[in-house]
Amino acid sequence: MAVVIKIKQNFVPVEIGSLSLKFDLRDDSVEQLQQAQEALQAVEQQEDAKPKDVLVKAFDVLFQEGTGEKIYAECGESTIIMTQVLMDTFKELLFEVANQRGADVSKYTEADKEKLFNTAIETVLKDQAEQE
Repeated sequence: MAVVIKIKQNFVPVEIGSLSLKFDLRDDSVEQLQQAQEALQAVEQQEDAKPKDVLVKAFDVLFQEGTGEKIYAECGESTIIMTQVLMDTFKELLFEVANQRGADVSKYTEADKEKLFNTAIETVLKDQAEQE
């Protein structure tokens, strides 16, 4: 009799509005989140940067090129709503990456997720400050 070992999916399914997306869980997935943060900062630093461009770029880095424009449309062409969607996406993806890496996340509440998100953002900002 053969031993059957099932392999988990290597992506996190993400639904934003009517869009079904996949966040890749390769080893560099956390780096992907950091790259999205860096893309946000790079576009923000451009003198003529528009909020929409910043948000679109972040979603394109997280998922794939062209995703940002689709999400902008899903958000009713509102950068206010899109900003909230991006923050929620970051928070949920960080939580899911922690879960996939073996952290016991079953006991986490929404407040805990928020705390995890804030800690991750603080770590990224600290790392960037040290690199400068």
